[in-house]
Amino acid sequence: MQTLTKFSSPYNRIPPSIQSLKTTDSVHIHDLTLEADAEEMAGVTISENYKITVAKALSKIGVDRLSILGNSPMPSEGEITSAKKLIGLDLPVRLDAFVKTAAEIKLAREIGLWGVEILVGVNDQLLTSGNDRRHVLERCKSLTGYAQELGLHTCLFGGDATRTSEDFLEEVVTTLETYYDEFTIADSSGTISPYGLQYLAERVKTWTKKPLKVHLHNHTSMATANALAAVVGGVETIQTTVNGVGELTGLVPLEEFAVASEIHLGVSTGLELSGLHELSRLVSDATGLPTNINKPVVGKDAFAIPETKEIQQYFWELHQDGKLEEAFCYPPRLVGNTFKMSIGAQCNTFTILYNLSEKGFTADDETVSNIADAVQAELSDKYGYNLWTVDELLEFCLKMGFLIRPVDNS
Repeated sequence: MQTLTKFSSPYNRIPPSIQSLKTTDSVHIHDLTLEADAEEMAGVTISENYKITVAKALSKIGVDRLSILGNSPMPSEGEITSAKKLIGLDLPVRLDAFVKTAAEIKLAREIGLWGVEILVGVNDQLLTSGNDRRHVLERCKSLTGYAQELGLHTCLFGGDATRTSEDFLEEVVTTLETYYDEFTIADSSGTISPYGLQYLAERVKTWTKKPLKVHLHNHTSMATANALAAVVGGVETIQTTVNGVGELTGLVPLEEFAVASEIHLGVSTGLELSGLHELSRLVSDATGLPTNINKPVVGKDAFAIPETKEIQQYFWELHQDGKLEEAFCYPPRLVGNTFKMSIGAQCNTFTILYNLSEKGFTADDETVSNIADAVQAELSDKYGYNLWTVDELLEFCLKMGFLIRPVDNS
């Protein structure tokens, strides 16, 4: 497993908060892709076969904690059957369920889950009629106590914790500390900032010695940044989903956080990052949700060099000198992705030289120039997104009768 830390900016380690990271070298991932979160995204349903395949893929890259059941107040028979099959795989992972009721907690124990994530809304600013702080505390105590009696690993999930009064959140965390094994700070509305979350995490750390998790929604595209701030604040576990799938705008994307944590903080998730691209593709297939072509880490064009001649010349020269990988924030191969020298309407000689070489071919200077001119002419009246693959370029060369030859490596 190759670390990405060496590709980081040297300025990342200068701020005092980073130098004194409370989590020194690692952070844990708790993935929710197979829990109800993914299927709470409008229009998404994941088949049982895909759930099994995704669970195996998550385990393969090193994710050792998965939520596989939710949909309170009670999962359907089909969801329960799927969960049992996932348990039966006997993967080296801890499996749990999101629950809101005693009946769900009992079900989790009966089917053999390791733990439960007990979801209770703790935002005292939004308590409904007939509900007050005392009722919230009593409900938390009743459900967590029952889960512990059944021998389940018990996490108290503080729903909308980032918008509750600090004094009440402290009361929840401290009063119930003996009833839970972990506490989750949930930014259910996606409204906290990285600065606010670091502050809150550090405050909660002074209230309890139990491990902390965060559950972060992405309503303002801050989920990954907030996850990094949580790590700086001492949080041990980040809840994620592959590709960031989830209700509304989704959650922390596993693949983006795993890379960002190493790059920006020097803190490893322990995952095999080279499996991220294939995992992303698998979940895209499972959900029917296409991945943006320029999505960080896993997008098919995330490492596609623009067609501008001077830029491609620079990268071609780096390639010739064996320094190509050093030009990126990190080498694409380390996350299972690939570098591309884009073949489009601004095609130039460096485009042709690089892409022919990738397939083991070359051509004389005049032919290379003629191919570039011909590609430009072919694509000049095409608008919108138009990039050729290397195979399409080779087919074009054959169709047009351009003389290309295998590289002589003798």
